[in-house]
Amino acid sequence: MSRLFVCGDTHGSYDLGKLDVFATTPVGKSLTKDDYVVQLGDWGGYWGGTPGGIREQTILNRYSRYPWTTLVIDGNHDNHVRLQAMKQIDMFGGKVSEIIENVFYLRRSQVLEINDKKIFVMGGGYSVDKHMRIAGESWWHQEIPSDEEFELANSALKAVDYKVDYVFTHSPPRSMIDYLTKVE
Repeated sequence: MSRLFVCGDTHGSYDLGKLDVFATTPVGKSLTKDDYVVQLGDWGGYWGGTPGGIREQTILNRYSRYPWTTLVIDGNHDNHVRLQAMKQIDMFGGKVSEIIENVFYLRRSQVLEINDKKIFVMGGGYSVDKHMRIAGESWWHQEIPSDEEFELANSALKAVDYKVDYVFTHSPPRSMIDYLTKVE
């Protein structure tokens, strides 16, 4: 069976070095394209600049050299217009999009099955810094899931009786963070 790892924000090339380091560890060196590293939002491969430009191609080329398959969910600092416009394919029992070979975008509001585990995927998050950003260039209103996406998520969870093994999200709602970090 393949292996599954997760990592946080990479912000384009800004924090991508952590995956470069992981690739040099004994575990990282042992991975194959049958293994998965899930990047939990703020991927930043599609961001500012020219689509297909040098910056973007440099980031995508780095991802393509990793020995594993990368699975990406969206965060608040991702180009949602480009991600949502990508062609959808069937994979893991749901809809994903292939960004490049061995790099896939896990679309929101789904329960996917990876390594015999049910995984609920809900990307997005609120940008506390959106006042410093430009709409459609460095900030996208789609960062917050829509009512339709929440309805789809509820339907997907209901279909599995609300029982999943993992939740992959970039940033849960503030109320959930408060609840999970409550000290009694």
